[in-house]
Order: sequence, then C-alpha cells, then structure tokens
Amino acid sequence: SPLLGAGQDVSNTVDGSFFEAVDFIGAVGGSDDWRQGWAFGFGGGEVTAGGSEAPVAGCPAGTEAITPIDGSTTTCELEGRYTDDLTLTAGNFYALTGPVFVGGDNVDSATLTIEPGVTVYGRTGNDYLVISRGSQIDAQGTAEEPISLTSSIDVESGEGMPGQWGGLIVLGNAPSNKCPSDGSDCALQVEGAEEGAVFGGTDAADSSGTLRYVRVLNGGFEIAPDNELNGITFGGVGSGTTVEYIQVHNNSDDGIEMFGGNVNFKYVVLTNMQDDSIDWDNGYQGKLQYVLVRQNPDNSDANRGIEADNDGSNPAAEPMSSPTLANLTIIGNTFAGEDSSEGIYLREGTQATFYNTIVSGPAGMGECLEVESNPVSQGHLQDGGISMTHSVMACDNGENFKFGTSDVDLEQWFLGQQGNSVVTAAEALDGIFTATDAAAADLSGDTFFDNADFVGAVSADNDWTAGWTVGLE
Repeated sequence: SPLLGAGQDVSNTVDGSFFEAVDFIGAVGGSDDWRQGWAFGFGGGEVTAGGSEAPVAGCPAGTEAITPIDGSTTTCELEGRYTDDLTLTAGNFYALTGPVFVGGDNVDSATLTIEPGVTVYGRTGNDYLVISRGSQIDAQGTAEEPISLTSSIDVESGEGMPGQWGGLIVLGNAPSNKCPSDGSDCALQVEGAEEGAVFGGTDAADSSGTLRYVRVLNGGFEIAPDNELNGITFGGVGSGTTVEYIQVHNNSDDGIEMFGGNVNFKYVVLTNMQDDSIDWDNGYQGKLQYVLVRQNPDNSDANRGIEADNDGSNPAAEPMSSPTLANLTIIGNTFAGEDSSEGIYLREGTQATFYNTIVSGPAGMGECLEVESNPVSQGHLQDGGISMTHSVMACDNGENFKFGTSDVDLEQWFLGQQGNSVVTAAEALDGIFTATDAAAADLSGDTFFDNADFVGAVSADNDWTAGWTVGLE
C-alpha cells in the first residue's frame, strides 16, 4: 500500500521534463491505481478495474501444478474423482494421473469444461478420463484451436504412437440390451476400466455433454492380453449429447465404440486404428453423417473399418442395434489379410441402414462388405433390417462381397438396391475426396441429416477435415 502524505514536488527539484508532480510517496497512489486491468501477481491475482483481483493465470482449483512438461508451460495434474465443476483453462497443459472420473455414478454430478486449444495428456496406459453418467463434458474447440487428448511422449517429442496412454470414456443413462428386461436398475461395467465406470438406463435422450473439434491421439494401451481401451468409448450415451468434428488417430484398439445408446455423430475422422475404426454393440441406435475412415496407408496393424454387432449371446436381443449412417468413406489396407480386414462386417444380429457410402481398398484387403452367416443377420438382408442405397463398393481385391453357399447372394442383394454400383478404387476416390458422380440419396425426411448432394464423406468442394486433423497428409 502507498505511504500517503505530502510528496516532494520533483518537477521543481529534478529534471521536470520527465517526472510528474505527485502528492504521495511510493509507486502507487490511493486514488489512481495504474496497475488496473493489465498487471498480475499482486496478492495472487490480476488487478482489475475498481481495484479488485481476479484469479491469476495458473492451475484451476482442484488440480495441482507439477513440473512443466516442456520446461516452461504451466502444467496441471488431474487425479482421482471430481465432484465439482472444473474448467481446464487455455494456456496450460493438463496431465492425467491414473483413472480420472468426473462426477459419481448419477450422484455428485459435475461438468468438465475444456477450453479451445487445451492439451490433456496421459503418461501410462492407466491414465484415462471417465465422464460418469449423470455428469457432462463440455469440450468445444475450434478448427483453429482444436482440443487434444494425447500422450506425454507426443507432447514432449511429437513421436506419438498407438498405446501410449488410455483414452476417453463417456457414460450415460441410455438403453442397452444388456440391461435387465424388467426395467430395473442397470449398471453395466466398461470392460478394462476401473470398477464403477458403469452405464445404461432408460433415457434415450440423455445428455453427456458436447465434444466439438476434439482429437484423441495415440491411446488404447493394452491393459490385458487382447484387451485395450478404445480411443473413445460411448457407453449408454443418449441423443442429447452433441458429438461433431472429432478425430481418433493412432489407437491400438477401436477408434470409437458404442455400447448401446442413441448418441449421434457428424464430421468424424478415424485414422490408423490397430483394430476396428467403428464398433457398435448391444442395441446402439444412433445416427452418423460425414464419417471418414482411413486405415494406415503403410499397411501396418488394422482390422475392419466397421465391425458391428447386436449381441453375441443373443443376436435377436432387443433393443436391437440399428444405426443409420450417411456419407461414409472407408479406405482399407491389407494388413490383416482377406479373412479379417473387411471394410464393413455386420454380425451377431445387428441391423443397419447405409446411404451415400463408399468402401474402397487395395488388392489384398478383405471384402468391402460381409454379413455374418447366422439366421438373424441373414434375415435382416431379406426383411430390410439391413439396407444400403446410393452406395459404391470399390475394393480392388476382386471380391467386393463375401457370402457363404447358404447365405443371401450379397452382390446380387447390393446391386438390387437403389443407386448402388461397383467400380474401381480410382473411380471412387481421389485421395480422401469423392471422385465418383454417383447420385446421392434424398435425406430431406430426417432433420438430423444434411441433404448432401454427393456420396462419401468428403467433397473436394468442402474439405471439412482441413486445418484441425492430423495424419491425413
């Protein structure tokens, strides 16, 4: 505080051309605080108009400052369970230590807000983020400042690889056919996550928040043999959740997997998965539009573009998996060979509706499309439970379809539906962009879908992947 009193008139005793005449001693007078609005660090805060103090830039309450990962940028540690709202402010790095839960299971609910441009990282496979059912994530980046969840190695050196940390798990109260059929309480445990990461319920319109311009990179650490976390796991997530402009890249398991629920997606990029890019199970009934799947072009580890199930133990279980997909592009590779690298594999009783889809891949890849030889799955081909129109199969292995001797002739089925064709890969795509002039379906009857005038995920006239994705160079 200033020492008030009669200050010396320095304008008369010292070079008056520089010094101002003041009536106090010290740097800051009581009536004219020149620090206001721009200075930090006085009493732990920013000086604002009126002399009050706002929080200084640093780690949010509930997190702890740790050694800066890059030697200089404030780095804040998240650990344990957060039952109060938490905002991860821009300008810092955020480190996950162990499983980090937002909220309790439908109790002590909280919202995790992540500001544009923030990077959250994990250091081990046991570091992952769980949004409990009843809580929400509000992660809204921009094309210029996407939000990234990645590994410490990626942050430190840029040498991100699959399996360097866990992943993101979003849970909700939407239905699953694994829930009790009598409507009693449902609590399905996420495989591979800490006990208490549960999901399921009866609220199809449940909201788990918003993911917009979010990238999940280099995750999927193997927690047990053949058991890894997905890039993003959606367990019982409802249609009130907004998911658009997301990318999963370099994951050692699936890119996104939906266990039941009704969550919808727009503008999705899935690149370099070591297992399936899209997986759904147990009654998933959401909608997806503008989805680009590209397996690693160096033909390294990969499995299917889509591996889709209803339920392995009861293929006819209800509610039955029956998503609708439009403007989907799948670009396969040859790693897993012809027996397990299909573009789309529908099995275990799932239904599905496809519009404006392109499946492409090189010689040596599995078939573009396969439907499992069980009676429920084959029945869906005949009763309309599985449909695909205004779509293009373009796998250069010479076998676009796989079906057994007792199955529905899948090629005949495909070509018998409206607007479908079989072409070469070069005729279908130019890189990630649609090259074919195949007519698109009329989607004006569903308010979720844009009535796109092209097939496939990305038009050269509107590259919505530009500027915020990685790995598409």
